[in-house]
Amino acid sequence: MKDERLFVKKAAIDKYKIYWLSITKQCNNNCLFCLDKENRKNYHLGLDEIDRNLALAQKGNYNKIVISGGDPTVHPDLFAILKLIGKYNFEKVQIISNGRMFADTKFTTNCIKLGVDEFTLSLHSHRFDIQDKLYGKKGAGQQAQQGLANIIKISRLLKVPSIINIDIVINKQNVTGLLDTIKYYSEKYGVYEYDLLYPVPFGSAYDNKDEIFFDLNEDFKYIKAVLDFYRENKDYFIWLNRFPAEYLEGYEDLIQDPKKIIDEARGRLGQINDLINNKKPFACKQEEQRCKLCNFYDLCQKLHEYVLVPDKSKKIKQLGPDDQFVYDLPVCLAIANKKIRNSSLNDLYPSRNIEEIMNFYQEKLYKLKSINCRQCSHFDDCAGVHIDIIRNKGFKILKPIR
Repeated sequence: MKDERLFVKKAAIDKYKIYWLSITKQCNNNCLFCLDKENRKNYHLGLDEIDRNLALAQKGNYNKIVISGGDPTVHPDLFAILKLIGKYNFEKVQIISNGRMFADTKFTTNCIKLGVDEFTLSLHSHRFDIQDKLYGKKGAGQQAQQGLANIIKISRLLKVPSIINIDIVINKQNVTGLLDTIKYYSEKYGVYEYDLLYPVPFGSAYDNKDEIFFDLNEDFKYIKAVLDFYRENKDYFIWLNRFPAEYLEGYEDLIQDPKKIIDEARGRLGQINDLINNKKPFACKQEEQRCKLCNFYDLCQKLHEYVLVPDKSKKIKQLGPDDQFVYDLPVCLAIANKKIRNSSLNDLYPSRNIEEIMNFYQEKLYKLKSINCRQCSHFDDCAGVHIDIIRNKGFKILKPIR
């Protein structure tokens, strides 16, 4: 029987059409794992441009605004921005922040009065020493927790039913105490929704890789403890973001929606366009160690092979009548008297349409193998099975052949 929280999660997602409004590149932290370190400029989006964005959101029938950054709380015109948003009557206004500015009671009161009714706070540990190290600022952990306390207290005083959820980037500094962190924030502050993010090897995270990335084979037991706790405690909602799916046998409902990989790709359209149309490889491809840490690895590899490997830059010739083939299945799920044929980006050749390529990858090529598949004699030449099948039927359908 499927966890009924899946239906609640889906309903929460389906209810809102979200418009992401990034209003600044600035941040008051210097996090060890900051993804956007290279992009942190002294830049704030102006009110006129924000107003144009909000008009587009309204025209596009978006009903939820998510304010992000940098850290949006450092924008000098935040209150004016919230007043602008209020004129458009969106159903929900969410802000994503490290929480430190909310330690100021007046600041928090103004945000809530001006319509913010959902807060996502980045609180990566319950221990101040770990928080300060990760934030890169002494005293930042205590400030952030005071911000959380203020949001709760002032929401109650103003009788505003604010939603509060917590983002945690799992890393070497906090992984062993991950369950303790979740219990702490739920027991002390009543927060029951958590987004657990796996780090990506860009910006500060890669500069500080020895302090951020951990051995998932060795330390998955700490994450498993959290997932088991989640299974046993129905009040909690946990999401996994960019987490390597092959480790989630038995927890397949927590595998991230495959559409997210397309969202990630859209964030790299400049790079992808240079690759597809100018045959310019990603700059980060020069570092194999970085590639192995990246959630974008499989799609990235396939894109580079499609564009740069000459003998694969043509459609694969069919080797017989189509009814002799079964498509996109691993050997362990093969049908008797059928040959296996895996779809390939080469099936689209010579397309240079980025959206078409991305959608084809999501629909045909986004495949998974489990950790147990490593025992299979076909592991190296097996592409796995599509992520949607795994999310619906589980990794248990895969039977390693020895």
